[in-house]
Amino acid sequence: MSALQKKKTYHLFFSEVLCFFFSKSYDFLSDFINYFLFFTCLKKFYL
Repeated sequence: MSALQKKKTYHLFFSEVLCFFFSKSYDFLSDFINYFLFFTCLKKFYL
């Protein structure tokens, strides 16, 4: 494997990992926001 190929492979792997983490944290964030909105609505109606 040449140095350039190695560099490309590392770059691909790194971007895959970054995408994975960003999508996971984005999912978590959107879930959190949805729950937050849901609970504030519940408070308005029931409390």
